[in-house]
Amino acid sequence: MVASGPRNDIPFQALFDASPTPLLVLAPPNWTIIAANEARLRVTGTSRDHQIGRPLFDVFPDDPDDPQADGVANLTASLERVMKTRSADAMTVQRYDLRDPTGQFVQRWWTPINTPVLGEEGAVEYIIHRLEDVTELMKMRGEAEARDQIARDQQAIIETLRATELALRESAERLHFFRALEERLFACADAYEAMRIATEMLGQKLGVSRCAYADVHEDGDKFWIRNDYNAPRMQSSAGAYSLDLFGPRCRNGPASHE
Repeated sequence: MVASGPRNDIPFQALFDASPTPLLVLAPPNWTIIAANEARLRVTGTSRDHQIGRPLFDVFPDDPDDPQADGVANLTASLERVMKTRSADAMTVQRYDLRDPTGQFVQRWWTPINTPVLGEEGAVEYIIHRLEDVTELMKMRGEAEARDQIARDQQAIIETLRATELALRESAERLHFFRALEERLFACADAYEAMRIATEMLGQKLGVSRCAYADVHEDGDKFWIRNDYNAPRMQSSAGAYSLDLFGPRCRNGPASHE
């Protein structure tokens, strides 16, 4: 069967209402609502009697109790771009809260597209406002981001506690060392014995193979290792040594300080 010509009896209102995509038809310059399909009414919880013939932002205003609400401003800017460019304008995800049946504003997220309908002279006569409700998706994304943030916060707390525990452990170990050193030195009346004890305990505490105490001879030419601690099977380094072992700079240093 071949059609003999264009049909004039196509039920556009039925097709409009059958679309699963929420659609709204606006007329500039006040963005008057002239049509809304069934999907639009369902997703916004409104009726045609409530909105047809009224300006868009009278029916769907911003939440007056939310100073950061920018839904009206963002949608207005998009509609004005459509008027200027006479081409469709796809908006990024927008937060645009709506009233629930009790009159309270509830958080809603949308992805709108505004498409011009041009007249015979090429001017924009109407704008089809198409949107998709992505509230649940944004909530899931927000919950996932919140869980990630909680996990990051928990990890940061764990790391802080570990660092604090380590610092406390190190502080306790230092305190224990100094107390033990104090106890051993308390009954020591000989200075050289005190230095020997201190050198031994410090070497063992640091876990080094050799720890020594030395002083520079009064002539500024030698230094004496009076006491030293040595790991097992290591020979003592006690004795007199020339500062030349460390070069002229070391040798001149003690003399200049004197």
